[in-house]
Amino acid sequence: MLLKRPKLLELIIFALTYIYFGIFRYFLIPSGDDYFWYGEKGSYLMSHGFFSTLPMVGGSSNGRYLGNLLEIAMMRHLAIGILVFAFFWTLLLWTIYQLTGRNLKMLPIALLLPFFMQNAFLNNILVWNNGFIIYVPSIALVLSYLVICRSNSQLQSSWLMSVLAFFIALAGGLFLENVTTLQIALALLLIIFFRKNLQKHHFAYLLGAIAAAAIMFSNRSYYVGPTAYRQTTHDPIKIWQTFVDYTHFWLISFNWIVIVVMAVSLIILALKSTVSTLTKTIIIFSSATLGIYYSIISLVFSKFNQNEIYAFTNMNHTLATIDTLVSLLLIVFIAYCIYTFFKNDKFMWIYYLSAGISFGPMLIVISPVTSRGEFTSFIFIYLIVASFLIKAIQELQINPLSITVILSILLLFLAGNYQLKMYRNYQANLERVNQDSFLYDNKQLTKHVPYRKFVVVNDQLIQQDSTYWRLRLQK
Repeated sequence: MLLKRPKLLELIIFALTYIYFGIFRYFLIPSGDDYFWYGEKGSYLMSHGFFSTLPMVGGSSNGRYLGNLLEIAMMRHLAIGILVFAFFWTLLLWTIYQLTGRNLKMLPIALLLPFFMQNAFLNNILVWNNGFIIYVPSIALVLSYLVICRSNSQLQSSWLMSVLAFFIALAGGLFLENVTTLQIALALLLIIFFRKNLQKHHFAYLLGAIAAAAIMFSNRSYYVGPTAYRQTTHDPIKIWQTFVDYTHFWLISFNWIVIVVMAVSLIILALKSTVSTLTKTIIIFSSATLGIYYSIISLVFSKFNQNEIYAFTNMNHTLATIDTLVSLLLIVFIAYCIYTFFKNDKFMWIYYLSAGISFGPMLIVISPVTSRGEFTSFIFIYLIVASFLIKAIQELQINPLSITVILSILLLFLAGNYQLKMYRNYQANLERVNQDSFLYDNKQLTKHVPYRKFVVVNDQLIQQDSTYWRLRLQK
């Protein structure tokens, strides 16, 4: 009955999604920088325009004005934290659903995103408030604008849509530097791609993106004095070394499940398509090879040690170099497959180019080197793979409802598993922090939670703050 009323079913599903992430945020255990923004240092930066040269603020002096303000509000008021966390995760999943065709029976593919993320993204973004507020809202707002561009609504040419586009860009550019620059490039790309059917909102978004960049980069922290935290390089050797040793793993290799799904989808598309025999052979052979390679290499990588930021501590350099070269071939192969199956789909090319543009600034960063910077590019890759998968399912010409049931069961299992782990961690954490020695004598905790990867930096005990928990327990 609900399938016959798709709008109502959509509303129910996304309302439940919002509730799910609200509960998820309630159980989330803050850590590290969350307490920085919660306490005196966050207050000091807020009262000084988020700029200071004092060593105590480290690399937190920046132009991420909206992200910083929301982080402070979320940490000081749990209700705000729940509402904001649930809203932006729901918005992100809703935009992915919209951009992959708004096919209700394929909706679970969009909702599976948080549970298909590799451990580095899980640990640094999904279960960390500070990681979430910088990386999720920014890309969710970018995708929201792409939903506007993809819409066929008559409102597209209205001034209301132009005003909305301007403020989406203005807000989206005040969270994260590489998204701030991405927005300008994306606005120009869209103007080029839609040059024969330009609307006022295309130019409004560009103006908003430029205004956001002007506001963010007016912060003096980007120009005043050298800092050990925010360092870049233009040395090709150092750039290649960072890409080989760190960033390519987070961008490509650790996302092996998504790659295997892509490989299977492309094999189906090749078999069902009318392309030439040579093209079919290239795609089937390449897809099978890449799918097998990343399945095996994920097992090999599990033998190497990783630190708290999910970087290898004892990786063989030759193996890392080989894996880097395979990753570069994969990037080229994705472009080839888009050209073969989605040649005239402007948005597939926009996703592909946006993934590269958002990753570009990460190449020159040598401090800090973390997995979080690759999250934006991963979202665009996920959009591409989801599009491949949905088209492949359609080509199989099987009952789509059966696929929906299978994916929904998988979704419910994974979502329930994550929520259960968050709940158990929350209960264990309440027990360990509710000790006089920790709350009043400032002694370090001695016990970890049961599922350490569900707390940022794998629940390093030194990252917890007694003042925060003393006040929260009193409430």
